[in-house]
Amino acid sequence: MQTRIMIISDIHGGMYNLEKVLAIYENEHFDRLFVLGDLFGYSYDPAEDRILERLNGIKDCVMVRGNCDPQTLRCEDIQRLKIEDLKITLTHGHRFGLFSMLREDADIICHGHTHRPSISIGKNRVVINPGSVSASRKGPNSFATIEDGYIYLKSIDNEVLEKVDMSEVGGKAD
Repeated sequence: MQTRIMIISDIHGGMYNLEKVLAIYENEHFDRLFVLGDLFGYSYDPAEDRILERLNGIKDCVMVRGNCDPQTLRCEDIQRLKIEDLKITLTHGHRFGLFSMLREDADIICHGHTHRPSISIGKNRVVINPGSVSASRKGPNSFATIEDGYIYLKSIDNEVLEKVDMSEVGGKAD
């Protein structure tokens, strides 16, 4: 896959951490940004609108709504994309749990909600949870990337936490 993708989730109002991650996005010239919901804190604060403004200012940003996002947030609960040869499904994970998501016709499934970063490879597909930008429940605050033939989990300080070869994704694994 030539398209360089950054995947973030569970920002929960953490503007400082979001800016750190977006600086990586911009400085390393990613092509796409996937935001898997929970932009806002556990109780909505109008001051957090700057998070939405910042994300809306990014070209090629695709967002899905999380359980802490208001219904007025203009995005869907699930998005299905095709990038190059790969079918990618995005969801937060509160409405469409992992079990139901595994029924999706997708090469890559991206979900958040648990605040626990992981990359799981099954038969011809991978499931990515980028963890949480601001409220990790396991390890450092994190995000995921798809770049240069690999899927990475990275800390918000851009340290590699895990690396998976993309050759096992998209009908190439048995």
